[in-house]
Amino acid sequence: MDGEIVRTTASDYYRYRIGALSELIARHAGGAKSLLERHDEGRVSLYAVALTLPPLALLASSESIDPARALPALLWVFVLAATSTALVTWLWNWALHRTRAGTMGVLIFVQPLVGLAASTLVLGERTGALALAGAAAILCGVAFEVRRQP
Repeated sequence: MDGEIVRTTASDYYRYRIGALSELIARHAGGAKSLLERHDEGRVSLYAVALTLPPLALLASSESIDPARALPALLWVFVLAATSTALVTWLWNWALHRTRAGTMGVLIFVQPLVGLAASTLVLGERTGALALAGAAAILCGVAFEVRRQP
């Protein structure tokens, strides 16, 4: 098939693309799952968060700092880092340790839908047609993958 033009239907093409993307994400989650089977999820989460600090410190070193605003800002950065990064990383690793890698791979696709729903319902933001089309595409892909899994 190399170098040949192959004709296929759009549904077969997208079924193949969604399957390939799902496979890629499941492999990534599978690698993380094997790591979590050998090590404690709390320690893996701590190391993952700690590895992000040096690049962030390097990026922050190039910024000018206003001492009057720095302390409250750093406090909020710590609160956000502790809740949205460290806690969520630990929860993700905890769940991956206890579920199939393919299931966790599918959940990656659902995260943007939760963000879209929360921004609309909680914050009252308007949802555009492109966002709704993207949400529909995600739902179709997730439904396809859930039906495909044994």
